[in-house]
Amino acid sequence: MALTGRQMRELVARKWQLKDFLSHYSFPSHAVINYDETRVVQKGEKLVLRRVEAANKERANVRSTRHQTVASLLTFVAADGSVLLSVYILKGRFGDGDEAAVNFRMEDAPRVTRGTWPRFYIFKAVLIKVAEEFHIKYPGLSALLFGDQLAAHRRPDIVDFAIGLGLFLISLAKNTSHITQPLDEAPFGILQAARVRRNEEAVMDGMLTNSDTRDALMMAAYQAERQAFSRPVIVGAFRRRGLWPFDADLMQANVRANLGMVESGETPAEAARKAAAEEIQAAQERVNKAATVSSSGKAVVKRAVVHSPWYLMEQQRLMEEEAAKEVAAKAARQEERDQKKEEKGQRLVEKAVARENHRCRVCQDKVHRGGKHWMGCQCDVFWVCPGCSKTMAAGLAFAGHFTISVQ
Repeated sequence: MALTGRQMRELVARKWQLKDFLSHYSFPSHAVINYDETRVVQKGEKLVLRRVEAANKERANVRSTRHQTVASLLTFVAADGSVLLSVYILKGRFGDGDEAAVNFRMEDAPRVTRGTWPRFYIFKAVLIKVAEEFHIKYPGLSALLFGDQLAAHRRPDIVDFAIGLGLFLISLAKNTSHITQPLDEAPFGILQAARVRRNEEAVMDGMLTNSDTRDALMMAAYQAERQAFSRPVIVGAFRRRGLWPFDADLMQANVRANLGMVESGETPAEAARKAAAEEIQAAQERVNKAATVSSSGKAVVKRAVVHSPWYLMEQQRLMEEEAAKEVAAKAARQEERDQKKEEKGQRLVEKAVARENHRCRVCQDKVHRGGKHWMGCQCDVFWVCPGCSKTMAAGLAFAGHFTISVQ
């Protein structure tokens, strides 16, 4: 459908929801475009490279690809599976000027994915090239461009500029573009995986053949791009994300599934806890079931001899009986030690009591140990030392003891 710039600006002012907008205006699949940017850098992965700085080495200088100037790939793909434009964005040191020298290496790609050399522009200039490519292929049509919430894509001047080019910029919901964008579903995943593999192969080939690997990452990205941005991959990504044909329920379901939201009203933590408890219970039931139908043990066997299971189980039974006897004997020995310890403690208490009973009741310093000059009672619990026996305190002590004994 073709919309004039005025009509498109009126639609922006009315802030229509996408579902209502698409119910009033129809667009062909080649006019529904998703654009996004992915980094094309390599930081080691499975292959770690050492940067050789010396120029007089016989081996070719190997440079880690993270030092290359390539930064990202900005791709525009349509819902019919075609690639409208791919833009490689390079890093350059411009300083205060408008020009800078950058190193690049390009590959002439087949026309099924990209008919021209990669182009290097900022986003506003990219929109000009997108409009040019689109209107050459489909004159008189307007295009829907779905993107993320990047500030550079949502600036009012950029949106108004795009409307003037016949491009309608639509930003997907905040914090969900990585879930709802078709490019993030499969194409970029295939691109990154293939890029890593091809880059490592190219670097290893360069090391084995003593050739320069400075441009290995760029060449790997070109080859991976052709593999990732095929028509079946792009069309399937649009369909699974629910962007085209537009399916609001599918998009919401994808968001809920990726954010861990559940339909039962439970919180994600409660749902996860419940699922974990069910899994643990099922695992315990499997363990218990396996234990009831299996037997294990330990047996002493001979080398290179076949033993029957009954012999092994008999060995285990005998070993268990010996172990039980040892446990019983150990318990008996422990009981005997405990009894002796208790008896020893009792004897120590009796000795302490006897010592106090044989202590001189007058001076409280000396203890009776069988001397002949000690004075005592027949009850053997009252004694007075020889030094205190002739004192008045001894007589009073005896009198008090006898009074208590008579009572």
